[in-house]
Amino acid sequence: MIQKNDELTVSVSDISVDGLGIAKKDGAVLFCQGLLPGETARIKVIKETKKFFIARPEEIIQKSPDRVAPPCPVFKRCGGCTIQHLSGEGQLAFKTRRVQDALQRIGGLGFTVSDCMASPKPYDYRNKAVFPVSEKDGQIQIGFFAKGSHDVVDIESCAIQHPAINRAMGIIRAWLTDNQISVYDEATHRGLIRQIFARVTTDDALMVGLVSTSKNIAHTEKLIKALKEIETLKSVMINVNTVRGNTLLGAENFPLFGEDALTYTIGGLSFRVGLTAFLQVNTEQTENMYRAAIDLADIGENDVVCDLFCGIGTLSLLAAKKAKKVYGIEYVKAATDNAEENARANGLANAEFVCGDCTEKFADTAKKAGGFDVLIADPPRKGLDEALINQILKAAPKRLVYVSCDPGTLARDLKLLSEKYTVEKAVPFDMFPQTTHVETVVLLRGV
Repeated sequence: MIQKNDELTVSVSDISVDGLGIAKKDGAVLFCQGLLPGETARIKVIKETKKFFIARPEEIIQKSPDRVAPPCPVFKRCGGCTIQHLSGEGQLAFKTRRVQDALQRIGGLGFTVSDCMASPKPYDYRNKAVFPVSEKDGQIQIGFFAKGSHDVVDIESCAIQHPAINRAMGIIRAWLTDNQISVYDEATHRGLIRQIFARVTTDDALMVGLVSTSKNIAHTEKLIKALKEIETLKSVMINVNTVRGNTLLGAENFPLFGEDALTYTIGGLSFRVGLTAFLQVNTEQTENMYRAAIDLADIGENDVVCDLFCGIGTLSLLAAKKAKKVYGIEYVKAATDNAEENARANGLANAEFVCGDCTEKFADTAKKAGGFDVLIADPPRKGLDEALINQILKAAPKRLVYVSCDPGTLARDLKLLSEKYTVEKAVPFDMFPQTTHVETVVLLRGV
């Protein structure tokens, strides 16, 4: 019987969603830090739970041919990347397998997914960052939380961020230190600067934001002057967040310099994106994934389309270029306002946006539209509510395109939708290289 502190020799068969190697021994499941499929290792059990064990490697006896040296010096401590030690080819194979396994095991679908589409950039790809800020032994700490904690791992730069974001982080670090600007303490709820926020557009325009407990921050003129050394700087903002806990952003934004939104180009359309708006973080791969989604939807000039969880209207407006009419539904009012602005800016009068919960608004919107030919859904990680799925089945659009960020909830939802739809194609996209996360675009057609 396996117990804590036991040393064992195991063979690793897979990777968990947390990037841990998975091994089985004497009927027990062990999650092994830093190990990869195909590796044999001597491990030490460091934690025991009712269902599994956590172990650390003592010696890797046989290494995987997909093992590579992580370029990041804090990879083992930082909670951002989880599989930098796995080659690009290995990551794509893992993500394909992850989606395939979920569809078969959870969805009960005997369907073969396409190979995962590689990201154009394995590093330097993120167009957005939120860095927590803290202080330790009198020194400013800027980086990411360590795995399973709120301790900030201090970093000089992040390998998956756009270089301009790393440059801005360094400038802000120096400004905080030189001007003795206070940083937020979660325990005491005191201090000013909580996070550093940054966005970079498709043409490298940069927005920098300070998430603070107050809009009144000293020496911001010095910060703006320093940040202007970055030639592509277009905006400096303050976001005020006074809420206790780990809520990232508050509701109020105050411009310090330049514009309050940036413009991204996707699929030949322009999208204005503010500080708090949601947009996929890998711009080039987003373009590839959205192109695939629209191509699979096969939208004709007489089709009426519904886009659930439409956000700022990216997929809605790409669909509107082809459709007779598009209805986008989104819960966040700021996002639907942004979507309407984007529709006007792109001269697309055939897109209409509805603010509200998708489950509550779908039936009335379908009735108003006289039914839908095509439905696009890009839900959050929790997937679709069963009540919403039942409404979709009742409305019976001819084609569904489901864009998912979680294979488990995708498989669960596809199982319910298979009552009236057949899965014709599923294409995983590596939107987040160096992590286990994967996006999937699925085409369903009515039977």
